Parts: sequence; C-alpha cells; structure tokens
Amino acid sequence: MQSSKDSTRDQDDRKQAHGAPRLPMELWIVVAEHLRHDTTRSFQLYPVRPFHMPSIKSLRLTSRNLNAAVEPLFWERVELAPVNRGKGSIGIIQHLHQNAAHREFVKCLIFSMWRPSPPNQPPPDGNSGSDEARPHVETLSRIFTRLHNLRAIHVNRSHMTCAMYEHLYSLQQLEHVEFSKPPVILLERSLDFDRLDAKMLRLKAITVSYGATETPPGVSACARLFLSPSLEKLVTSSSMAPFIYALTSQQSFDQLRYYEAVEPLELEGFTEFYAFAAHCPNLTSVKFRPRITTEITESDRIPSPPANILTQLHSFEGTLALASRIVPGRPVESVIAAFSSLHSDIPLEAPLKRLSESSRRIKVLNLTIRYLEDDYLAIISRLVPSVEELEILLYLHLVPGVGTIGTRLHLDQLKPLSRLRIFVLKNLQPTSFGPTVIPEPFPELAEGSEQIPVMKTLCKEHGLLEYVELGQTVRWIKEHDSWVWRSPSGSGLVDFEVARSE
Repeated sequence: MQSSKDSTRDQDDRKQAHGAPRLPMELWIVVAEHLRHDTTRSFQLYPVRPFHMPSIKSLRLTSRNLNAAVEPLFWERVELAPVNRGKGSIGIIQHLHQNAAHREFVKCLIFSMWRPSPPNQPPPDGNSGSDEARPHVETLSRIFTRLHNLRAIHVNRSHMTCAMYEHLYSLQQLEHVEFSKPPVILLERSLDFDRLDAKMLRLKAITVSYGATETPPGVSACARLFLSPSLEKLVTSSSMAPFIYALTSQQSFDQLRYYEAVEPLELEGFTEFYAFAAHCPNLTSVKFRPRITTEITESDRIPSPPANILTQLHSFEGTLALASRIVPGRPVESVIAAFSSLHSDIPLEAPLKRLSESSRRIKVLNLTIRYLEDDYLAIISRLVPSVEELEILLYLHLVPGVGTIGTRLHLDQLKPLSRLRIFVLKNLQPTSFGPTVIPEPFPELAEGSEQIPVMKTLCKEHGLLEYVELGQTVRWIKEHDSWVWRSPSGSGLVDFEVARSE
C-alpha cells in the first residue's frame, strides 16, 4: 500500500510535469551534467567552486525524478573542513557512513586543516552525534578509508593517518592528488612499503603548491606516490623536490609531460634537476617559479643542461637568466620569462639572443621587465622576428623609491614582426603585494577612443593582428573586418580603413 508521503510526492511530480514536457531520465541527466560542467584546466577534474552547485541543489528538491538524476552529481564532490564547518562536516561523515550508495558517488574529496586528537583524549566519533568539540583527523580517517571511487583528492594543510596514506594505494581510479603543503603523515606505526606499490597507481597529476619551513614527518613516504608510472603532470615545492629527485634512481618518468617547481636557491639544485630531467624523456613543458630572495641573477653562473636532456621541450617559464641557459638548442616555441629581481638592471639583448637560439621558431614570448627602454621593441623584433604572440608586463610601479619613467611606445619598431597576432603591453598585475589600483603606464591612452590612431598604425603594419591590450583598461578584439574595444568606461566598434603595408 502506498504511504501518504509517497502519494504526496507523486502528486508533486505530476504537478511539476503538468507545466513542462516529460523527459526521459537520460535527458534530465544530460541537463544536470551541463549545469555542473566547467571549462577547467587539464587535470583539474573537479573544480574547487563549481559554478552551478546551487542549481544542482535546487533540482534535488524539485521532484523524485530530478533528485535521482542529480544525486550522483551532488555527492561527487565532498568538502570537509573542521574549523569553520565542523558540525556540517560531522553530518556529512555520518551520512556517508550510513549510505553506501552515496559513498560510491564520491569522486573528489577536499579536506582542510584536520589535526590529530590530543594525547589521552579520544577523538569525537563520526558515527555518534557528538559535535561538541572540533573533530579530529581520526574521525576523517574512518570515512576516508571507505571511499573507493575517488579520482581526485585535495589536501589543504591537513594531517593524514597511516590508514589514509595506505588507502591511497588501493584507489585504482585516483588520477589527481593536490597538497597545498607537504602533508604531515602521522606515523603512529610503521608503513609496509613492500606492500604499497606505487607502480600500481594510475595517477596522472600531483601538485604540492607551497613549501614548508621544516620537512614534516612522512614527507619522504608521500614522495613515493610520485613513482606512479602514468604520471603526466608534476608540480612540486622546494621541500618536496629533493625527495622526488632521489626517486630517479628507481625508475624513469616516461609519461611526464609537465614539470613545475620553485627555482633552486643553490646552484647545485640545477644539477639535481638536470639529473632528474634525464629520466623524463618526454617533458614538453617546464616552469620554475622564481624565488623573490634569489641571488642567482647572472646567467653565466647557472650551469647549462646536458645536450641530451629536455629534447622534447616546447614551453619554458622562469627567470630570463634561467631561460637563456635552457632554451638554446631545444625545440622551444613558447617562453614566459621575467627578470629575476625587481631591482635588477640586466641588459635585455644578451639573454634574448640566447633565446633566439632555440631549434624552433619562438612563437610566444611573454616578458616581465622593469620598464620599456627606447630600444627594447627593436631588440625583440630583430632577435625574435618569428613571434606571433608578444606580451610585455612592466613592474616599475612595484619598485619602492623609483619614480615614474616616461615610457614611449615606439610601436614602429614592431614592423619586422610580420606574423604578430596578439600584442599586450601593460603594467604587471601583482598578486599579494603592490598597489590595489594598478596605474596606467600610458595615461594619454587610457581610453579606447584615444587609442584609435595607435591601433590604426598597428593594423596597417600587422595584417594578422587579432587582439591588442595597451595599458590597464582597454582591450581590442578583432571581429570579422572590424575592431571592438572594451573598457570599464564603455566600448566601441571601429572599422579601420587602412592600406596594408607592402
């Protein structure tokens, strides 16, 4: 016999369907998938902040059919944080303990700032209703080891138990692991590494975003995850890098395509990286985040890599000094480089000449420099005439005690860049330092209408141009045969009637 609750739910379903066409369950699932879809970067399988999670939550409450369609999507990403979501986290843990079907839906787990229970104090039980105290990592561990379909794990400044660490090796669908810092693994007992075979893992991407002032317990054990033979992307911190480099004696990283780390503080660190790169025959992209405190500013002090490594390198990002050592003789087409110090006055021509010695034409060049010297654009055009995308970021406004220097555009110097499609020239946007409002490098060209004469000259000399930014606020985008400029103060459509240069 049907209960009154089920009868009411059926009536609600009929009412919901009365004003809208009935759709097969498969189509409702397609709708739900569209709502959660996001243009994320490669390897970021589940975005940290899904755009349409409120819509998915609303659909769950609309009808029984819609609830069934979106329930797997609702539970595919679970976030547990005991500091500001302690009660909610305990509720989610209790629910997952009691609902095996929903545990199977969990594909991405994000957990932040879980700490061990103090000595002689038992942790709150995730199966009990206790939420009087902040939950401890032992509570998280009990549900973590019951999640078997995880594909992505994000660990934000959190401890892990031995059981959690060992569980990683049983997750055959796990592809992405991200640590905000090297994790602290509670070594409450010894780990059986003979049984924990990382070569059985199918990890594609591992990220360690930041370093630590001290090497936390268990970091060497965590580094063993990097032995996954399917690893394609590796982002590591300064404290993890030595452990990872030490693993090269055990295997080659044949699938690794992308490597990112902090630039070594000591010159010996470059030699260690080169030894590691020798075991990564298919690396195509390398990025070294610059150290603000680094003193290695002269390229002749950095050792050159052996000629037989990084032979597949297509993209490099790092300081200009390091780029000038690594790029020559390699098939690099994209370079993102910056002076290694806000206060350094390194001539541009010498390192740029080294970049021009790439075995392929450089198509993308992004330079971060103090200010635009009168001959810089001429040097770029002469040494790297194959550039199709040129971006120049200026950071003069970030250097204390240095006044504004009158920068002239000298755009006529770009004439040799016959393949130029994208041109950007503006001030660097700081992340955690510098002024909140970035000053205009060219105040006389702060509005789109004021840039029309400049754009007319650029279009005359560069028939392939598609996108231009001059200054902080105005963007020019080519649409068919016209150009559209957009800025916070407005927008406009301009049809440049110019004669192409011979």
